[in-house]
Amino acid sequence: MDMTIQLSYLDFESSDSGDDTQTLEAMATVAPARVGAVLAEVTDVLAWAQRHFPGGPQPLDEGGEWDLLLQAQVDDRPPVALHLATGQVVGLPLLPASGWVCVTLTLAGRPAFVQAVQDAIGL
Repeated sequence: MDMTIQLSYLDFESSDSGDDTQTLEAMATVAPARVGAVLAEVTDVLAWAQRHFPGGPQPLDEGGEWDLLLQAQVDDRPPVALHLATGQVVGLPLLPASGWVCVTLTLAGRPAFVQAVQDAIGL
């Protein structure tokens, strides 16, 4: 497996849910001008996951190896769900010229998937 995903913005933390799943959550809060760079990192992580664990994303309770939740929150507005379509993150709301945008990527998966992602990002 290629084990190199370079990250400058996304900061991952892991947690164990106590059953047969684990969670990795990454968050990056940036100025609107940096959102493209954050989404490029998200795309890199998800492309890696799809290459190495091609059965996902799929709900874990339906037999999936891994699943995800991707959201963006602009300033104090409610979070908006984003998704990946043809290799691109779509659904991003109109960004203001200033302020802050928080992008959150949550990956839930079986232990082998989570360990592989942790190895790939150096966590």
